[in-house]
Amino acid sequence: MNFSERGTFHGIESSMRIHRWFQVGCMALVLSACQTTPPMGYDFTPDQIVHSEHKIDARLQSVDVQLASPEMRTGTVSLDQAEMQPIIQEWEKALTIAAPQSAMFDPNSNQRVKLVVEILEFDYTGPLQLLIGHSRVTHIKSRYVIINLDTNTVMRSLDVDSIGVSAQFQGLNTIRAVSYDNAVGSNIEKYFALSSGVLR
Repeated sequence: MNFSERGTFHGIESSMRIHRWFQVGCMALVLSACQTTPPMGYDFTPDQIVHSEHKIDARLQSVDVQLASPEMRTGTVSLDQAEMQPIIQEWEKALTIAAPQSAMFDPNSNQRVKLVVEILEFDYTGPLQLLIGHSRVTHIKSRYVIINLDTNTVMRSLDVDSIGVSAQFQGLNTIRAVSYDNAVGSNIEKYFALSSGVLR
């Protein structure tokens, strides 16, 4: 083999090596989009909260979101307690922000109340193949209970159903998080709309 042939051979070999590394790099990018890394976080705060037409003569003292006991649940809870914990914490945070915006409670009232949310169903389904891509669906049913802290009695109780759908060409966990965001955010928004009298 002369020098020119050797140079041509090495050039072809180098090109093949670059091509192989390019294929490996592309495969790594594809796999990284589907890996099971945790989502960046949840944001359940609704975009809009209905201003209540009916103010309750009570001052909201605290908010508590919890899983209903197994015998009280009306459907499937797809996640275990550890997986539900960050969802519960963000749900409480979103309610703490939304409640004052709704003006449903009277901050000057002498009557103190607690808002308790019992999660009766948290059914996560997916992926579903839609025209716009893979979709994740989360169905939630929850019970919002206002408890008088002075008498330890229930003042109001309301069950709320909501569905969150996501369809994005992103990592599966991102799609999952968007589905949760839409379902819980819709649940909170619907609760205040029902309580205010806007929805019947």
